[in-house]
Amino acid sequence: MKKIEEILKIEGACDSKHILNTSPHPVAKEILDQVERGCSLETLEQITKGRYNIYKYTTQITIHGIFPDVSTKRIGSYVNLVQNKNKSIGVRYNAIDYSKKKRLFEILRLVDGWNIEYNSQKYAIYKMERLKRDKQDALKQVDSFKRQAERIDRSLFYGSVNVFVAQSFFGTYLVLELNISAFYESNFERIVENICGMSYAEVIAKRDSRLAEIKAESDRIDAELKMKQETAEAERLRRAPIIEAARDAFLAEHPEIVRVEKHELKKGDVCFRLNVEFDKDTDTATISAQKYEIGQSFGRLIYRPVTESGKYKKGFAAKKYFTGYMQAKKNGSKLAVLSTSTAAGDKLPTTAIKRPVSAAKTPNKAGLNLQIINYSLKAIALIGDTKSIKEDLKKLGGRFNPRLSCGAGWIFSAKKRSDLESLIARLP
Repeated sequence: MKKIEEILKIEGACDSKHILNTSPHPVAKEILDQVERGCSLETLEQITKGRYNIYKYTTQITIHGIFPDVSTKRIGSYVNLVQNKNKSIGVRYNAIDYSKKKRLFEILRLVDGWNIEYNSQKYAIYKMERLKRDKQDALKQVDSFKRQAERIDRSLFYGSVNVFVAQSFFGTYLVLELNISAFYESNFERIVENICGMSYAEVIAKRDSRLAEIKAESDRIDAELKMKQETAEAERLRRAPIIEAARDAFLAEHPEIVRVEKHELKKGDVCFRLNVEFDKDTDTATISAQKYEIGQSFGRLIYRPVTESGKYKKGFAAKKYFTGYMQAKKNGSKLAVLSTSTAAGDKLPTTAIKRPVSAAKTPNKAGLNLQIINYSLKAIALIGDTKSIKEDLKKLGGRFNPRLSCGAGWIFSAKKRSDLESLIARLP
């Protein structure tokens, strides 16, 4: 935000300028170290008392004394300390009263709606409003900001109060900026009361109430997030066997697609990315695949997405090793399974080319109108007259799916076969 017009600037308490250095004593390195680490106004006066003079100006505090010839490198590496021409030391206000200002600004932010600005140049608070377009309304707005600025007791702190117009990408704003550079701890409560226009006890009560509201809102959001995460995890676990069964069936129908780990890619290799589309209305999963051919560009391997028509889309960089699904290489009339290892590899983003799911059937159980089907390597299905036992099937972990390739039925993990057979055996 760029300042385009200054309307009002009121300086706070400030000492008179001193051109000459008023102290003949060298400034001790320990003092400079303590100031650079950050100290309060009271501490600064205590460590300089009786030996050095200090003056509080608008932009800095100056320690009068003779700066020792340590090195110019030291000055350059300490951004809060500046050597003046008369050998005195200028201390930027960012190194003074940080903890006090932080406490003060947080109270003013919560209670009176001030914003905090903190960077290498300043630590200040401000209020701003979009400048009204109507001239009369804008003048009333400016008068209101000026009255707020003039009500602030500048004798309580070192710094300034500014009102100005600023321009940003989003429009023109009127800004009230309060630069409280340093102050004595004894003035803390009076500053709060003066700016907020109420007693310190009322301010603290309002701050505590606001903090309680913020905590309650934060707890509510955390609880909602936790519930969403738990619900999402439960849904993921519920869908997992359905997705696994669909994926196994897809791979069984496409024996040319094999799983590999840490395969070293070469030009001409064909990779696949398997996608899952889950229909929550019917509790069914559809597996889809995208084909990629490995090519080269400027000596680097790239994935080249292949469309159903056989055309290539724009490629993207590939890593040397790949873990995922690939097209098995033919060796005469046999398929040669690619070498594997335990290392992790690439993952491919993709769009889908849908494939159907198929099943292999087993004979009916004698005397029953039910049929267990080997649906995939890791899943089985039960079809037939299942309506009367649906609650028992749910307890076994089954999910009804009207869109199975073998017809409407219940899908189970293959590990549930013995439990399912026992259930059927107990039926009359």
